[in-house]
Amino acid sequence: MCVPLPLPPQLRDPSVGKKPRTFTGNSSSWRCLTEESLNLDSATENNRLRSVGPTTLHCDDCNKNVSMETAKVHCAGKKHRMRKCARQGREQTKREGKQSSIRKTLKTDGKSEFEVAQDGYRFAIVASCLKAGVPVSAIDIVRPAIEKGSRFTLTSSPNLRREFVPAIHKWEMGNVADVVGGRPFAWFHDAATRMKECLAIVVRVLERSEVTGKLAYKQVLVRLKMLPKSSTADTLAGDQAAGLAAVGLRMEDAVYANGCSTNVAAIEVMEHMFTDTFFALCMAHLGANTGSKLAGTEIDKFFKDFVGIMNHSTAMKADWKRITGQPWVGYGGVRWFNRHDVLVNVLCTFGREGTMQIMLTVLGAAGTASAPGRNLRTQGDYSTATRTEQLHVELVTSIAMGEILKEITYFAEADQLNTSFGMHTKVLKVDRAFSAVRDATIATDLITTKITALHAAGHLQTHDLQHWIDHAMLTAEPAMAHWTTKSNTARHGQQRKSYKVANCFRPDVCGTRTVQDLKAHYKELRGLKFPDALVDGLVGEAEAAIEECNGVGEIIDVVNFWDARRESFPHHAAATQRLALMQPSEASVERVFSRLKSHFSTDQMVTILNDYVEAAIMLDHNCRDVVAAWC
Repeated sequence: MCVPLPLPPQLRDPSVGKKPRTFTGNSSSWRCLTEESLNLDSATENNRLRSVGPTTLHCDDCNKNVSMETAKVHCAGKKHRMRKCARQGREQTKREGKQSSIRKTLKTDGKSEFEVAQDGYRFAIVASCLKAGVPVSAIDIVRPAIEKGSRFTLTSSPNLRREFVPAIHKWEMGNVADVVGGRPFAWFHDAATRMKECLAIVVRVLERSEVTGKLAYKQVLVRLKMLPKSSTADTLAGDQAAGLAAVGLRMEDAVYANGCSTNVAAIEVMEHMFTDTFFALCMAHLGANTGSKLAGTEIDKFFKDFVGIMNHSTAMKADWKRITGQPWVGYGGVRWFNRHDVLVNVLCTFGREGTMQIMLTVLGAAGTASAPGRNLRTQGDYSTATRTEQLHVELVTSIAMGEILKEITYFAEADQLNTSFGMHTKVLKVDRAFSAVRDATIATDLITTKITALHAAGHLQTHDLQHWIDHAMLTAEPAMAHWTTKSNTARHGQQRKSYKVANCFRPDVCGTRTVQDLKAHYKELRGLKFPDALVDGLVGEAEAAIEECNGVGEIIDVVNFWDARRESFPHHAAATQRLALMQPSEASVERVFSRLKSHFSTDQMVTILNDYVEAAIMLDHNCRDVVAAWC
């Protein structure tokens, strides 16, 4: 028998005992219908409808759109009520399962119902603190407020930490195993030396929605280990294998592994352990590293002083907001695209008149009052027109090249499930843009076009056009050389091949291919560790697939397009699901490091027990609702 816990006011849902609130956020937010929102009676409350337009709602129970006027009738209908009851039954079963797992973790045998409920109360308090990044030791300070209005009490923070942190960690590992176990998966790993060597492993699986029946991917953090020192390839490989095994993942289910360039040695070790897994390097990481090579002598010198002034002067930030209408957002040296955003903001604000002198003048005037000791060097360096124009050329060139590269960095994950199927076009776009820049006979490349426009407008007057084009080339050349060298290595070449083949599964591409051409592309999947039976099945379905896709046009959701036809094209459905796991982005792993940095200081990461750190970040990254799971 599950005993509901009376939580203190800090953990209670404010809507309990009141009419459910109406949320009017974005399209993904739930809207609970009430008498206040749609004048519905109490029998139609707690229906899962969300706003998809000014006067349109989407019913997730029935998977259909309804208007605001007909929502009351729809919710009172028999079919909707049956689907709603089925959904509530599934949710109740999940809650009972989670409560049961917590009880098993806490070892409740032989305890009274009151003791079990009190342990669950303490479990929820400690887990909530971990997820929020609040030290467990802080519970002693807020104990009176937490215990007020509750029949339960808390023990001391050292006792809570000793008793419940290991239990929470074990419980979360069990939750992860339930999500990812027994299905094909891909894993993404990175080791951040700036965190004093921290290894993070994120697993991606596909799961089918119980409401819509469509496939979507789910990313789960399965391992976060603080390494005491710089680790060897064997140590990293062993930690990865142990982390996957800890949540019940089997080697034969591993489809794809993606690591950044610092893990090449570990990848080579793991290839001997996971013989059926396709290992590759992160394409988004390569794009980010390429962007970081975009630099010029003047732009680096100027923005070093510029960011220093802005970050250390409150008055300068206020001046920036007054001039631009936006708050100042700086950038660090870790990720190139943060710097790119600042460059775009500077150019859009101060370069619209075609001269960087406007920005220099404004910053010089503002800096004299705001940060007089920091702006003198910058103001003096750019007193000549030549250096100002050179800065402007380098700024325009970096932004133009960056806009191309940005599409293949971590922003590529915006496409989510179908990123792999559109990545080939984006990679080709980078190749062609760089080739056009290097070919002097092409007058329409992005650098020549931008610089010619500046020169024609009279903003580059100290030298002729060819001089500034050559200077822009010097700014872009290090990035282009890095891309050419790295993207043609064996591992990145295999990754590019996977995107090329994945592109053929898009209906608008598949329908235009010849049978022989499509079969040849499918056979290349053997090099990506696809089973021979799957490749042979794809070859057999090739002709029928072309007929099926002929005239269909562009389909964004490639995975669910073939999944809806899995009875006629079972091998295409299986192949697209496997390719969907081969994402080019490691953004999920980077988010782990961001959460780690926000939860703990660098010294804490080393001194705090690994179970404590791992449990806290896993609860946060995996969006675990501990209070709802128990109560």
